[in-house]
Amino acid sequence: HEAVDVTASDLLASMDDNGIDRALVAALPVGPDDDAARVKSINDYVRRQVRQAPHRLAAFCTVNPLDPTAPDQLRRCVEDLGFRGLKVHGSIHRMAVDDERMYPLFAVMQSFRLPVLMHSGGMGVRPYGDDFTRVHRFDAVANAFPDMPLILGHAGRMDHAMTAELLRKHPQVYAD
Repeated sequence: HEAVDVTASDLLASMDDNGIDRALVAALPVGPDDDAARVKSINDYVRRQVRQAPHRLAAFCTVNPLDPTAPDQLRRCVEDLGFRGLKVHGSIHRMAVDDERMYPLFAVMQSFRLPVLMHSGGMGVRPYGDDFTRVHRFDAVANAFPDMPLILGHAGRMDHAMTAELLRKHPQVYAD
């Protein structure tokens, strides 16, 4: 993985240039082989940057859903570090969004009533599998976690009809 550092000052300058008052900073999801130390370093970096302008920046953390300590890491991020949501990416993790191994993470987020932002729709990029994040998979998650806000990143990509159906059916589902 190649690290890309974007500083709070860089982001704030860009926001100012474009008339943006507030922004969400989402930690980039890690791959399925990344360990807890790497995840912690990513989340800590995002936290340090957001703390420089808490009146303008809010942060979503990331975890590796395959790590058995992920629910505890997530609680730490919310309770101790002040993260306002979770960003995960099924295609990068090589895990379907409705895979029950994701459910412990969703349970944590539902207990805080904080949102989960997930890539939705295919990626169309090698080597990532597109089926992991197909929009129809989000229905099971929304049914199982009715009090967890769920944000479909990219609004389902090309599957607009299914995205609209989910938005109509589940009041806690949003699309960006």
